[in-house]
Amino acid sequence: MRLEDVFDYFKLKQICNNPYEVVRFRKVRDKNRQLTVKFKDGHRMFIHGGTDEYHTFHRIFLRDEYR
Repeated sequence: MRLEDVFDYFKLKQICNNPYEVVRFRKVRDKNRQLTVKFKDGHRMFIHGGTDEYHTFHRIFLRDEYR
């Protein structure tokens, strides 16, 4: 695991219930796989593997570029 992944894990731990699964999903290239991000407030988000969805999720929720 990269050092950047460790930082992402701790950021995700604050907002979602499955941070480890989310960090590991960035490497998935199979378009048939899907991850459910379970936010602490009860909302869910689905991210498909092999697409730019994880990159977009990372930029919005971890880098907070749209603040």
